[in-house]
Amino acid sequence: MNITYVQEWTGGTVTQEATTEERPEQADRQTVWRSGNFLLLWGGQTVAELGSRISSVAVPLLAAETLDASLFQISLLTTLAGCRTCSSRCRPD
Repeated sequence: MNITYVQEWTGGTVTQEATTEERPEQADRQTVWRSGNFLLLWGGQTVAELGSRISSVAVPLLAAETLDASLFQISLLTTLAGCRTCSSRCRPD
């Protein structure tokens, strides 16, 4: 079942009305949200991205606290970590 929304302009307000259309050619298709493989891929990518974001903040803080790194050393560490990430994404296969 496919749901489309129709918007109407009536004197300063916008109203939405849901209408449904049956499409038999798409009735037997499975959505990606019901696919176990897709959910595993999506979940794994989400966890990996979250870990990357956390480590981009945590590593410089650990360097400052544990190693008593200077501001220049922390900046250098952050810059080199960013270059490593960029170069691995931009490199042609």
